[in-house]
Parts: sequence; structure tokens; C-alpha cells
Amino acid sequence: MPLDSSDTLLHLLLPVHAECARHICFTKDRQVGRLKLEKAILRQAKSIARDLVDLVVMYIY
Repeated sequence: MPLDSSDTLLHLLLPVHAECARHICFTKDRQVGRLKLEKAILRQAKSIARDLVDLVVMYIY
């Protein structure tokens, strides 16, 4: 059963917002916070990219 694309995108993007919010709220030093935030976004972006590739492969096969 195919997933609704808007639900899938929302599901994939929620961890990014949660990760960003956590680093913004709990980091006092701005430069360190920014670096951690950038690393968190990159980590989540890689995870989302892998998930999207899996979805495309699932739809093709």
C-alpha cells in the first residue's frame, strides 16, 4: 500500500525539527550551538536522503 507523499515527507522532516530545537534550547554558547546545529542538520539530511532512496526503490520494485 503506497504511502501518502505528504505524510511521508512530514514523517521524514519531523526529526530534523526536533534535533534543531533540542540544540537551540540547550546550547548556551552560540558558536558551539551553531556548529552542533549544522552537524545535526547534516546528520538528519543524510538520514532523510537514505530514507527517500529506500522509498524510491520500494516504489520501483
